[in-house]
Amino acid sequence: MNAVAGLLDAQKLTWKECAESMPANCSQVNSPDGLYLTKHNPFVYFGAITGNDGTGSPSAYCESHAVPMSQFWLDLQAGALPSYSFVTPKICDDAHSCPLAVGDHWLATAVPEVVGSSSFATTALFIVYDEGGSNDANGGGGQVACILVSPFARSGYVSHVAYSHYSLLATVEAIFNLGNLGRTDATANAMSDLFANRVP
Repeated sequence: MNAVAGLLDAQKLTWKECAESMPANCSQVNSPDGLYLTKHNPFVYFGAITGNDGTGSPSAYCESHAVPMSQFWLDLQAGALPSYSFVTPKICDDAHSCPLAVGDHWLATAVPEVVGSSSFATTALFIVYDEGGSNDANGGGGQVACILVSPFARSGYVSHVAYSHYSLLATVEAIFNLGNLGRTDATANAMSDLFANRVP
């Protein structure tokens, strides 16, 4: 399986993709209201996860790992988050197709829930966007915000290191000692300067 999920599985670590407005577990179709888009859920594009080629019944493995956002809140409340959670807000709450204030409101609600949970003491929460609208000097969608909310974060710190989304993947791999996928993540630098001591 050529995905971070395979690395986590190999280390016997738990994981879930939690997508807001997902109409069913492991949904490989957009929701009728257009708020859940499969293109924002990378895990349902891997046949080794879904057990199919994009159509047909999904595997039990996928149904237990690619779940609606409601499952995230249940797990958080129960103190039972997996080792790794990949959270995807719906298209309005991710600040893509609605006013920025809508996305800000979602974060202002969601982040305090995580910070106030029993799980936060061992959490590194990354808030990151997939593309930007300016500063496209290096290609690839422009400069995007990446914020670390964690007891392990350097307080008030702003990094001036040029990172990419592969750096975020490399950071996840470093946190869990996963190795790498042997792709661009293998040469990307982990974002270790964001942490007070070192990547946990």
